[in-house]
Amino acid sequence: EIAHVLAAHLDKARAPARAIDHYIVAGHQTALRFAALDAVASYERAHELLAKLPRTPERDALELKILAMIGQLLIRTPYGRGDPIHVYQRTIELAREVGDVPSQYVGLANLCLRHVVHSDLALATQAGEQLAALAADRELDPQLLEYGTNVRALTALYLGDLTRALGWFEQLAGSTVKLPADGGLVHRAALHGANGRPSMARADAALAMCLLGAPD
Repeated sequence: EIAHVLAAHLDKARAPARAIDHYIVAGHQTALRFAALDAVASYERAHELLAKLPRTPERDALELKILAMIGQLLIRTPYGRGDPIHVYQRTIELAREVGDVPSQYVGLANLCLRHVVHSDLALATQAGEQLAALAADRELDPQLLEYGTNVRALTALYLGDLTRALGWFEQLAGSTVKLPADGGLVHRAALHGANGRPSMARADAALAMCLLGAPD
């Protein structure tokens, strides 16, 4: 409950490694209260301090964790702190470098979604194709694959490829994949609760059906 106080104290004391741990806890607690911008500030300070530490596998893993949280929080608050595309690009770059395929997949999915938000549908399509290629010869967690399917479906919807979009949304609407109570890697502190994707997919499927000429 006082992680933010401890983080600031250790930061001023020039103890970055200890401050980072407390900034992460503070960010997590603040995100659970839906104060997304304050949570991002804590995670961003943790990321800044991380640059002061020697490069190790543990440090890289921690950076990916911090970037994942910043990326998801900025999806929720797209107009709060500038454009997070650089966060996703750094995630993809670092994950590729250290061989962390799940984090690379999430970074690509977030990048794809961001391009959809900007109506950069050609770039969104490219990111979606990279998602498909990444999953083609690897066995990934079903929750990650569903997140990738969701952003590809949204891309197809806004491109007017309604039949393909509808197929993907119906697949997601019938999903039985259950995420951890805290949302897991993908949806912790994100747009909706841990198991809200099927409901959202049904709404998106209805929109696709309406546009296909079946408003009833």
